[in-house]
Amino acid sequence: MPRTWLSTLTLLIALHAGAAFALTDAELDARVLALSSQLRCLVCQNQTLADSNADLAVDLRRQIRAQMAQGASDDAIKTYLVQRYGDFVLYKPPFKPQTWLLWLGPFLLLVAVLAWLWRGRRRQMAAGDAVEETERDMQSPARRQSPLTNAMLFTVLPPVAVALYLHLGSPVSLLGSAVAHDGPHGPDGEVTLTAARVEDMVDQLAARLRKNPNDAEGWVMLGRSYIVLERNDDAAEAFARAVALEPEVASLRSDYADVLASVNGGSLEGPAMAQIDAALRLDPDDPKGLALAASAAAERGDKAGAIAYWEHLYRLLPPDSQTAGRIAANLAAARSVAEPGQRK
Repeated sequence: MPRTWLSTLTLLIALHAGAAFALTDAELDARVLALSSQLRCLVCQNQTLADSNADLAVDLRRQIRAQMAQGASDDAIKTYLVQRYGDFVLYKPPFKPQTWLLWLGPFLLLVAVLAWLWRGRRRQMAAGDAVEETERDMQSPARRQSPLTNAMLFTVLPPVAVALYLHLGSPVSLLGSAVAHDGPHGPDGEVTLTAARVEDMVDQLAARLRKNPNDAEGWVMLGRSYIVLERNDDAAEAFARAVALEPEVASLRSDYADVLASVNGGSLEGPAMAQIDAALRLDPDDPKGLALAASAAAERGDKAGAIAYWEHLYRLLPPDSQTAGRIAANLAAARSVAEPGQRK
């Protein structure tokens, strides 16, 4: 009797185990898919483990399934993979000192590329269009470059890199795919980057926004990309879309004003001034709005107004910053013109 009971119990356990395995098969598939979507294919270009059919990806999915079948938790499997392959195996690695290069590397790559292209264009323009403006600047601070322009030319580059990375994926994969078949290569087979390819990447971002026109942040990123590429008409259109979607953001208004001035031959009057006024109504301390308002006042011959705006802006800046130094120089020049009797 005991043997019969033991045999029956063993059979029931076996049947139960088989039924449990059958029932959890679909759950295992779902868990494998969910976890694989959080992991990176190590031999692919910007693909998750779940999306890739590469041999290594298939093998890792099998390993994940086997560990799950043995009762391992998702966190335990992640820990195992990170110990084996490093944080790079995580599709969204944690932002910490050890992973800064993973997060910032693509951005820095595009910053370097766009800065190189921008400097090349500037050198070409300067070589063919150099003029003497020192005396004119001394007499009219309004004709100087906007106090924040030089700083903005550099602060605008990181958002461009972020834009292309967030909206298009890995810059390395984009550059690689863009020339995989027909792009020129160097003597060692490396890709030769050109301005046309960078513009093509920006055009891809524009195409995505046409499919999703309600992405205000995307339009801002596109506008800043166009500014770097000196496509000011396109930049103005992009900022117009962004302002229409986010009319209460002061910084968008002042950026839009700056672009409108570029389109209008450098003049801050008219549509540009309307955006400056709107920006300062929304935020009286908007730095770029104040800088543009000061330049516009000087352009109109309103030296007192220009000085007031520059003084306001100067109080907002760290005294030892380069921008504060430029504002101080503008203030000195404006005051010397406003009080000619003291220039002796």
